[in-house]
Amino acid sequence: MNTLPRGIKKLKNLKQLDLEGNKFETLPESISDLANLEYLRLDCNALNTLPDSIGQIKSLKKLNLNSNKLKALPENIGNLINLEYLSLDYNALTTLPDSIGKLRNLKHLI
Repeated sequence: MNTLPRGIKKLKNLKQLDLEGNKFETLPESISDLANLEYLRLDCNALNTLPDSIGQIKSLKKLNLNSNKLKALPENIGNLINLEYLSLDYNALTTLPDSIGKLRNLKHLI
């Protein structure tokens, strides 16, 4: 799979979304419509970037992004105030945005 179906944004009560091991290069801005999402697993894809809207998923507690092609994170990643776990290993990141310091509930940064 390399694109999300448009209808996924209708899953307003979705708590976990596991998209590991697909061929995603990008995610749609509409990912933020999943307002109750707590766990988003995107490892082992081909993501180059994340949509700015990712920072609007305030309920997100766990975000797995390892083994992608990310070169940078959006500055608004710091808006994920409930984030406790962030996995970024095996990407092309050279720096993290300053807003990472806003993640007061972050317990695991890998």
